[in-house]
Amino acid sequence: MFRKSSAQINLAMKIDIWDIDGTMTYVHGDITDTSGYNTYAFWPLISKHFTKDAIQLQQMIDAWEASMKTEPDPTGSSHAMMQKSIETFKENITSQDVSSYAKELTLQFIKHGVIRNEAIQHFEARLSQGVVCILSTGSYEDGARGFVDALIENGMLSKKSAELIRLSGAVVDWEKRILLHANVRERKLTGIEKVMGRNISLFKGNIENVYADDPWVNDQGIISIAPPSGAHVITTVKNKDKQLPSDYRFTTWSSILNAARKEIRKIRNECCSENRYLTNRHIFSVPRS
Repeated sequence: MFRKSSAQINLAMKIDIWDIDGTMTYVHGDITDTSGYNTYAFWPLISKHFTKDAIQLQQMIDAWEASMKTEPDPTGSSHAMMQKSIETFKENITSQDVSSYAKELTLQFIKHGVIRNEAIQHFEARLSQGVVCILSTGSYEDGARGFVDALIENGMLSKKSAELIRLSGAVVDWEKRILLHANVRERKLTGIEKVMGRNISLFKGNIENVYADDPWVNDQGIISIAPPSGAHVITTVKNKDKQLPSDYRFTTWSSILNAARKEIRKIRNECCSENRYLTNRHIFSVPRS
């Protein structure tokens, strides 16, 4: 089971921030579904699995989503909704139960093509380059742990690379069934500060990229701290017709991977040119007999 790594993070290390739902997974409607799920979002799927009354919970979710169109305090409302959903859970649910089910869900998502393979390729590449990658999800932090477990078990992610992953999500005291932290909107920044153990102002300059799909609501906080060139809004069927806030741009994982490959080739060419220069310099500086 993936656990928080003891690998030290210093203030010189590069940082990427990754949303999960809709960013590393497809949104329902992006692809032809073969999974049988009516959503690919982790929070409702996990919550419905553990609730005592899935129909009642769905009614609560529907009413909450409708109210959010005019809700003056969306962050507070999200916290209240998640707390209410937790109160409907069966008795004695543990963090391990949530992680295990999220892992099961993720393995099903992999099987049915719901996970964006190109996103995971880039995720693994950034980790292997020594970049600290923070998974910031609006769902349960324990669920994010199961997500990583499934990627490792499936061979999409190496255990070595996973040492640089940090998890930030909704934090729950499962014994008391109390939501301690709702990881949405500006609260995602609070979650990242807790994970990193320091104020964002101390490492904001290290943030190279933020990958998200919802800069209007849930990802508003995290994408606001990305440098202009690193604010990546992944195109989905749900967001493609929306007007983006200024300074952000729609993109695809294919475009991101192509840009990364070009950058690697550029670096390699520059290194080769430098090596040739140094070799020639050495040759022509050798005294002739």
